[in-house]
Amino acid sequence: MNRILIFGLSGQVGDALLPLLLDTSFAVTAISRQPRASEKNIIWKQAGFSNFESPEKIYDAIISLGPLDAFASWLTSSGFAAKKIIALSSTSIVTKKNSPDANERKLSELLERSEQLLITHAIKTKSALLVLRPTLIYGNGRDQSLSRWLSLAERSKWVVLPKNAGGLRQPVHVADVAAAVFQALVRVNSACVVLDLPGGEILAFDQMLLRTLEVRLPSAKVLRIPDFLFRLMLRLVSHTRFGRGLGPGFFARLGEDWVFDPIPARMMLAYVPRAFSP
Repeated sequence: MNRILIFGLSGQVGDALLPLLLDTSFAVTAISRQPRASEKNIIWKQAGFSNFESPEKIYDAIISLGPLDAFASWLTSSGFAAKKIIALSSTSIVTKKNSPDANERKLSELLERSEQLLITHAIKTKSALLVLRPTLIYGNGRDQSLSRWLSLAERSKWVVLPKNAGGLRQPVHVADVAAAVFQALVRVNSACVVLDLPGGEILAFDQMLLRTLEVRLPSAKVLRIPDFLFRLMLRLVSHTRFGRGLGPGFFARLGEDWVFDPIPARMMLAYVPRAFSP
């Protein structure tokens, strides 16, 4: 029986991964800050990186579905080891690298340092490593992108968009990300790779949002305003809950095309993501 240690199984990707793990031959230890009852082959332990303790230090696989920097720091200093390491990163490492927003550039740099730390660790310990970079995740209402717009539309019955918001995107369903993590667990045994996980359809940002509204909130009205007014609006709401993360970098990306190649993940993980389905 393969022994698996997972951080972040209670998060949005974890919610989709959990059903795939149940009733398998894996003996799963899931670490969560919130108490949860163990079930079948899943043992939940209430802890975080700073206070997780276990007499067992060696696992067949260690998986991180949460913040990459915290996981990389913990793994490289904790004394735990695994034959295989699977960690979620983000394509933000690319899309935010040259952002006009200093905080976004710092995030890209942090992801890059964390990935490199894991790669160095995997080479040193002769562990297989798969770093998976999803694009814009959606599908269970727990994301910080489309769900934020839907939440605002539900309250105000309006959505404001700039006239130029045609940058291409590949939104990826959370279940497809979870399936890729599962396939990384069961398929790959000796590799040290970084794989992009884009969605199965390429569409403009505004069309992505409009299609979501059509399905979820067809009564919502859409107001298109000049770019300079939209930029001013973002500045005004940047310190509110809704505006968190919607700085100048977000505005700049609305007109930029960010398209990633799914073929490496398809070849290695049989990754075939669905078309955008809000």
